[in-house]
Amino acid sequence: MNRKPLDFSSLAAMIKEMSEDSSAAASVIDELIQTKGENITFSLLIILDDLNIRGTQIQNLYKMCGQNIEKFYEKIISIEKKDIEKLNSISFSINKYKAVFEGTSKDRLLTPEKYIFTDEERNKLRNKKSKDMAKDILDDRPIKKELDLYPSINSKDALEIIEKYGFTCGYKKTYENQNKQKIIYRVFYNEFNDILYTHSLENPDIFLWGKSKLNIIRQPNHKDYKDINCNIYSNAKGVVSYNIDLKEKPFTEYQKILNRKEEPIKEITPEYYDSTLIPVIESVKAINYKEKKHDYKGIAV
Repeated sequence: MNRKPLDFSSLAAMIKEMSEDSSAAASVIDELIQTKGENITFSLLIILDDLNIRGTQIQNLYKMCGQNIEKFYEKIISIEKKDIEKLNSISFSINKYKAVFEGTSKDRLLTPEKYIFTDEERNKLRNKKSKDMAKDILDDRPIKKELDLYPSINSKDALEIIEKYGFTCGYKKTYENQNKQKIIYRVFYNEFNDILYTHSLENPDIFLWGKSKLNIIRQPNHKDYKDINCNIYSNAKGVVSYNIDLKEKPFTEYQKILNRKEEPIKEITPEYYDSTLIPVIESVKAINYKEKKHDYKGIAV
């Protein structure tokens, strides 16, 4: 399916089309408006559209610029072919559309196939990534990124990393959402009753697709949480829940929590069935499946 032509009737309409339901991309565009004004942002979005850069591609290009809006602005107005190649190399696994250095929105309407990754192109990018990883190993350079999860990780690598950290898959179900996409829902557990749950598209290149989280429940022995970068909740009984987003190096944060040596909850009883302490319950209820037992043990065991 080709991308729709932009609606030039208003900046709001353009932002909706250009963000493609990516809140991160919308935030970047909003920052452009605040720093450069509406007229310049309007022009920048037209440039990005001609390059076939929208949605998650905007987010990735922003990350390539160190998440600095001035550098992002300069990159757009002086983008080079090597920038397009790098963007495609980190976007191909989560986006079927490819950025094109010498493209236009009009040409995209006439020849849409030029603006979509072919299977051959995907395989080449995937093989290049594998070769780069192998080279790092041969050169004895640590691949820090590959030891943790990150947004564009593929399913095979992600599952190996999760298993390495002691998690076992206790629940897996495939279902179809309202857009006819096949989604795989997995729930993992470990010896500490920590729960890791993921939404994935049924696609080997896309593992972290929905609200994937790692949930840790502990009896706290610290009051200082400054070094922990995640959502932290507590209930009236003093139990603390760490809720880590899986998209940005979750096991780095998980190791910090393990290092605190707080006591795990040995038995999860109904008093802990709280959507803030155990958000996995809320997610499971949203899935249309026939099993009647929706509690924590029914999922994790």
